[in-house]
Amino acid sequence: MKLFMLTSAIVFIFCSSNTSIAQTAGDFRTINSGNWKSAASWQRYSGTAWVAAVSPPTFKNGKIAIRQSNTITVTDSVYADQITVNSGGVLDIASGSLFLMNGTGTDLVCNGRLKVGNNAVLERDSSQSAATSSVDYKSDTLFESGGISPDVSFVGTTAQVIVGSGYMGTAIVNNLLGLQITGTVSFNLVNFVAGKINVTGTGLLVTSQYSNGFIGQDNHNYIEGKVVCIVYDSSLHTFNLPIGKGQYMPAVLKLRQDSLVQTGFGITITSGTPPAHTLPATLDRVSNVRFYSVDKSSSVAHIKTGSLQLSYMADDKVSDTLKLRIAKSEGSAWKNLGGIGYGLPSGVITTTVNFTTPGDFVLANATGGGNTLPINIASFNAIAHRNIVLINWKVLEEANIKLYQLQRKAINIGDWENIASVTVNNTGSYNYTDEANKKGGKLLYRLVQVNKDGNIFYSKEVAVMLSAPANGFKIVELYPNPVEQVLHLMIEDNKSAMVDVNISNMEGRLLINRICKTNDPLNIPVDMLKKGQYIITAYKKTNEKAVMKFVKK
Repeated sequence: MKLFMLTSAIVFIFCSSNTSIAQTAGDFRTINSGNWKSAASWQRYSGTAWVAAVSPPTFKNGKIAIRQSNTITVTDSVYADQITVNSGGVLDIASGSLFLMNGTGTDLVCNGRLKVGNNAVLERDSSQSAATSSVDYKSDTLFESGGISPDVSFVGTTAQVIVGSGYMGTAIVNNLLGLQITGTVSFNLVNFVAGKINVTGTGLLVTSQYSNGFIGQDNHNYIEGKVVCIVYDSSLHTFNLPIGKGQYMPAVLKLRQDSLVQTGFGITITSGTPPAHTLPATLDRVSNVRFYSVDKSSSVAHIKTGSLQLSYMADDKVSDTLKLRIAKSEGSAWKNLGGIGYGLPSGVITTTVNFTTPGDFVLANATGGGNTLPINIASFNAIAHRNIVLINWKVLEEANIKLYQLQRKAINIGDWENIASVTVNNTGSYNYTDEANKKGGKLLYRLVQVNKDGNIFYSKEVAVMLSAPANGFKIVELYPNPVEQVLHLMIEDNKSAMVDVNISNMEGRLLINRICKTNDPLNIPVDMLKKGQYIITAYKKTNEKAVMKFVKK
């Protein structure tokens, strides 16, 4: 048996309840704290009464109970089975090995406290198969810094947690409240019966090319957090990883390294916006709901070839599988790794271009494809009205957003320029009017979302065509019409002048009056008006006037 990543911390397992066991001749129980191999630590049941033991228990005896308030320490090789650690009792494998033999029933039931020290092992007898020795673990917390070889069933009635680092043969997760890992724990096999594994903080769940992997995973039973895949040679290895983030989203990592050194390749899923990178011409957007990260532990080994299969679900908003792609971060840019989606509304996609470096991986849409993908900027629009531009956008979630920047540029000429910074209003809905170019022309607009963590995300680019003002005094078409909250308009003239602007109902009653300058945009709030038709009239001092109707909805 190989032991992976053992640490020097002594760890404890706290168990939750006492177990009452009927006594038969040959059973043992503790009388006080002490070393396992000291007879003074034990009593033996004679068939009629408990008497002082003349030797410590072994697997050749009956049931063995460690009672409340008693601590039994293992410092050598011990062979036993049918062990019960009662609530308040402690089994301390401080050094050496406790070999569990395959006796009647479960070989170790923990309702109390277990300590597995550094370089200590709770081991199955090497003459038996891996499936013969078993542990029922019922306590809430397992601190483990050594090795545990027998099958361990996590069957607690509260959420359970493994704290510390060590090796475990087979872990059977049978707790609907879940199992948490906060240290570095290596497994030969994880068998999901009921419940998830949550890898939190700096915790790592470790599997390797020699491990048997995972069985029983499904939409309810999977791993949330970082999984590390260890390889030792330069052969191609495939890891089927039952990972997820709020839902089951398994991945298949295939890689070949160029060295014989032990290397850990970690993979995890992160919710939210991926780091900001430049898109290649072959991609026009990436998903903003989650991304996968792959890293490696060794600076010596390098990835010779790698591929990754990702899962997508209904919330990924995939509709055009032929145009679905996987993008990978390389420096400050996204690289198109190809792929085609299989399945709607959920399915899988695999890279068709090999990668050779770690990085972030995200679902992407090929340029011209129909996959909207979930992005935080739900919509961004720019509409030209003569020589002004009305811009509006909507955002799905603003908790992590610092501000928005509006940018503008001439098509095929010059660089992007910031024309406005807009603070978050926590409504998710925004409007901005840009007096872009009184001479007319074709312009591009885009929105920059600046997050509190420094990451930025760009909206799609929107093109508008502006026209120069016409001669004569008139109202440029009002917009929007019908209007709900704010009416936008411009009064054009061949020269700048101050004018009165009146809004009246259809009976001629004056309701709103404004003074504005011709050839400048004007925004008039109309949310206080009732639904219906209204007349807007602009008056010049020369008695010229311009009239137009609009509808308040």
